[in-house]
Amino acid sequence: MSRRAKGHSMDCIVEDTSFPYLYDYTPLRERPGMPVPTYYYPGAHTEGGRDGVLVRFAPPGRTPWIGIFAFGDPPAGKSGIYTHPDEHCLCIVARGHGYLIRDADPTRCEEVAVEPILDVRPIPARGLLIFADFIRLVAYDRSGIAWHTGRLVLDDLHITSITSDYILGTGYAGYDEETGYDFRVDLATGFHDGGLLSVVVKVAPASPSAASLLPERLRRLCHKGCARMNVLPERLRRCSIACTTE
Repeated sequence: MSRRAKGHSMDCIVEDTSFPYLYDYTPLRERPGMPVPTYYYPGAHTEGGRDGVLVRFAPPGRTPWIGIFAFGDPPAGKSGIYTHPDEHCLCIVARGHGYLIRDADPTRCEEVAVEPILDVRPIPARGLLIFADFIRLVAYDRSGIAWHTGRLVLDDLHITSITSDYILGTGYAGYDEETGYDFRVDLATGFHDGGLLSVVVKVAPASPSAASLLPERLRRLCHKGCARMNVLPERLRRCSIACTTE
């Protein structure tokens, strides 16, 4: 079940409780006036930290506490709170940065292995919580990372549907701005077909003129020095870097 709530800095936070959980939590817009043990993430610091998503935890039979989960840097992606295949764990996504926190031990916090997080898909029938960034997927089960894919596309990954056995999706994987490439990921193993496996990318020699072969979207990213250019294969990055010397 999912719903939307307002969080810190007026972010629209998705709440999804598809997995059962054994604790109480409450999203907060600001810290309460009364003293409550407070932890800042990443790091579980108690002296202070960055702005982020605020959540109050009330583990059964234990002292309530507040977690402040720092926004991604640079802030991108979604914000949300998701129950986890482990009923004692909660996932918080703060503008693209993901955290997995134990309800009864605020010092135990793991950061999700993809960033920025652009999509989150709980699959209770498989006991999986799926995270997507621009180019890949990672799946968590109750024990940790169940599988992760390699690079599925060059950019703009979108999950289009989920069946009992597969995640289906599409994304940008070539020079043609209008071309999208479909992929299919096995929920049991993380193995995939389609996507970049089905594409032969033609790359021109690295030179200032090679930048003109890049789609306008990637040229804009290159001029801005955007870290997203790191998703490109090495030869494409060399072509892209050349355009900054024009």
